[in-house]
Amino acid sequence: MRVNFTIDGEPFGKERPRFNLATKRTYTPQKTKDYEELIKWLYQSKVRHYFTGYIKMTLRCYYSIAKSNSKKIKEQKRNNVLRPNKKP
Repeated sequence: MRVNFTIDGEPFGKERPRFNLATKRTYTPQKTKDYEELIKWLYQSKVRHYFTGYIKMTLRCYYSIAKSNSKKIKEQKRNNVLRPNKKP
């Protein structure tokens, strides 16, 4: 079974866990929790199937061209002359 769905907006990587030295507890940053909940909600609203067992997942992330690039560089990136060099 193949499932496709789109998440609009800029891709966001998972942040590393944070540590509270006073309580000696580890926690996930709120920005990461919110993004994970958004993806969960989008998946559940568009796809009514739940998987059991192993899955294979392919991601395609599209980033916008940086505003700080010159017009010449932007045009070259749009025409695939220059490849993106932004690290995820």
